[in-house]
Amino acid sequence: MLKRISLLVFLLFGSMIHSQTEFFKEFDQHLLKLNSTQQIDTIIAIPFEIMNSQGQKTIEKYKLALKLAKEIKDENRIGNVYAKMGLAFYYSGDYETSVLSMTKAIQAFEKSGNQVGIGSTYASMGYQMKRRNLPKAMEYMHQGIEVLKTTDDEIALSAAYNNIGVLYQYNDEMDRALEYFYLGYEIVKANKDSLGIPYSLNNIGQAFFAKENYEKALDYYLKAFEIRKIKNDLNGLAENYGFIGSVYFEQNKVDKAIENYLASLAISEEIKYTYLCQVNCDQLAIAYEKIGNYQQALFYRNKHQNIKDQIIDEQNYCTIRSSI
Repeated sequence: MLKRISLLVFLLFGSMIHSQTEFFKEFDQHLLKLNSTQQIDTIIAIPFEIMNSQGQKTIEKYKLALKLAKEIKDENRIGNVYAKMGLAFYYSGDYETSVLSMTKAIQAFEKSGNQVGIGSTYASMGYQMKRRNLPKAMEYMHQGIEVLKTTDDEIALSAAYNNIGVLYQYNDEMDRALEYFYLGYEIVKANKDSLGIPYSLNNIGQAFFAKENYEKALDYYLKAFEIRKIKNDLNGLAENYGFIGSVYFEQNKVDKAIENYLASLAISEEIKYTYLCQVNCDQLAIAYEKIGNYQQALFYRNKHQNIKDQIIDEQNYCTIRSSI
C-alpha cells in the first residue's frame, strides 16, 4: 500500500518538486480526499527532495500524520512517522530532536513487531551520530545490522552495510570499510536498486580516496554521477560534484576543483542541504587560498561561518521539538 501511495505522490507532484508553494498547495488538496490511513501513508511518502529542501513544512505534515496515527492507535505507522521526522530534523541540523524522534520510532516499532523498522532505525541513528559520538554510532549500527540479518529485507541490510562502512572509514579502518561497502554493493546490484547503486559506488570511491588512490576514487564517483544525472537526483548530484571536486583538488587541478565545488554549492543552496553548503564553502575557501585569490577565500570563509551561526540559532530557538 505504501509503495503505491509513494508512486502516486511522485506522479502527482514530480513536476513541482522544487516549488514549495505549489507542491504543498496541491498536496493539501489531495489529502482532503483521503481517509486517515491514506493521509498518513501519503505524508510518509513525501519525496526526499521536498523533505530535505522544505523541512519546516514537511515536519508540519509529519506532525499531522503523527496525530492521525495516534488517533487510530497504529503503532507501525507511528514508528514510520517518527522515523521520517528524525530524518527531517537531522537534515535541518537539529540533531538532538532527530535522536529523540528516532528513539520514539524504535519504541513504536517494538510494539508493532516491525523488525525491519527497528533495525533500520538503529542503523540510521548510528549513521547520523558518526560525527558526534563514533563509539555510540558503532553500537547502534551493529545493533541495527544484527536485527536486519533476521529479516528478508536485503535492501535495508545493504543500506546498513554501506553505512557501517562509513563509520569504519571515520575510524580510519579503510579495509574494513571496503569490506562492508562491497557487501552492500553486491546486494543493490543484484536487486537493480537505482538509488542504492550510486550510493554504494560513492562509498567505495570514498574509501579509495582515503587510501589516496585518486584515479580509482574518481572512476567510482563518475559512475555514480552518471546514474544520478539520469535520475535528476539533485541531492546526489550535489554530493558527487563535491566528491569529484575533492579528487581534482588532491591532484592539484584546483580550477577544476573549484568548478565542481561551485556546482555542488549551487545545488546545495537550491535544495537547502545545509551541511553540504557548509562543506562546500569551506572547500572553496581552501581552494581559493591555494591559488592566491584571498578575496574569494575570505568571502567563502565568512559564508561558511554565517551558515554555521544560522544552524546554531535554529537549534536554540526551534519551537518544534516541544510539541513532539
